Amino acid sequence: VAVKVIDKKRAKKDTYVTKNLRREGQIQQMIRHPNIAQLLDILETENSYYLVMELCPGGNLMHKIYEKKRLEEHEARKYIRQLILAVEHLHRAGVVHRDLKIENLLLDEDNNIKLIDFGLSNCAGILGYSDPFSTQCGSPAYAAPELLARKKYGPKIDVWSIGVNMYAMLTGTLPFTVEPFSLRALYQKMVDKEMNPFPTQLSSAAINFLRSLLEPDPAKRPNIQQALANRWLNENYPGRAPPNVTYPNRIHLEDLSQSVLLHMTEKLGYKNSDVINTVLSNRASHTLAIYFLLNKKLERYLASLRKAEGQDNICHKNQLYQIEKYKANKDSYEVKLVKAWSFKLPLSKPNCSCLFYNLKDKKVKEQEKKGEILHRQLSKKTEKSPVSYRQPSSCLISQIQNTKAVLKDRKVAKAGGPEK
Repeated sequence: VAVKVIDKKRAKKDTYVTKNLRREGQIQQMIRHPNIAQLLDILETENSYYLVMELCPGGNLMHKIYEKKRLEEHEARKYIRQLILAVEHLHRAGVVHRDLKIENLLLDEDNNIKLIDFGLSNCAGILGYSDPFSTQCGSPAYAAPELLARKKYGPKIDVWSIGVNMYAMLTGTLPFTVEPFSLRALYQKMVDKEMNPFPTQLSSAAINFLRSLLEPDPAKRPNIQQALANRWLNENYPGRAPPNVTYPNRIHLEDLSQSVLLHMTEKLGYKNSDVINTVLSNRASHTLAIYFLLNKKLERYLASLRKAEGQDNICHKNQLYQIEKYKANKDSYEVKLVKAWSFKLPLSKPNCSCLFYNLKDKKVKEQEKKGEILHRQLSKKTEKSPVSYRQPSSCLISQIQNTKAVLKDRKVAKAGGPEK
């Protein structure tokens, strides 16, 4: 996991941070999206405030751009598309991020975008906040001109910031720069559309999409749904972007991993109803953190099995095996294994952190044939077979006999001859 630590003593120096200290955690519990870093737990002490989130081992996108100087168009399209999907999800939930920049874009182990840092985010008509906004915040290089001018603004400021991020990915620089730095001069460049030149290798479709995102007039600038429907953005992608679930976005009961739930109740002592309610409500706690980490570990193992079997095209919901759970009594659960999609895979694969299931042998009693949790692969007892020696060839036998005769003659000669 990754932990964001907020020092309360330093936060007291900024009235805005002090007032909205807990807003970041509240907002992240409202949302769930594959391109947004998942909040797992919130801890608070006298001096610090901790946000425990999922780890993004791919690092910061800024480092990748710095190493490559700039990204290829197809690679930037993937990242921008994922970023727009995440922001569309936020806007549907009534959340405006207000700090979209390259530094807040991380990469997971599969090279997918993970959006972080909701410290400046705000809600429109939710949690008592009103729309439009007027607070001047965020990084000036990524901020929309209406925000810099201290005008009333809305969700379209995120669309402008996406355009700045797209320009940074494709060129390795920012679209508007002034020397020496001045907010007034920066604002004037934005309004006059005096962007830095585009690389010659960029396609006209990418440039046109960039210009539409960096439209200084918010009335002419597309909203996030219109940006998502852009032709360049969906090039080489089948159909439109996958639909998002409108707020409140919660995981469905049928999507919960039954194997993880059983492990947490049977082995870790959690109440099944508590785990289900915590995960469905997306409530940051140690229960949600444990479920998330165990499920992540199981997904990695299933992915390794699919790769080993050459079946990488299997959908996540159609896993190799489907666990059919039913309640046996109030205190215990039994499971049985059902083969899915007619995949005839061996059941003796090594399990993942006690989360795999296996059927008992057919020879056991009838009442025990419902199934059991397999917590470790027991080594099969094999009978010791007698050691078999390889018979030497005739050539080797003759060499051994000759060597013995030579050694015998040397021993006799050393002892003084056969007479002694």
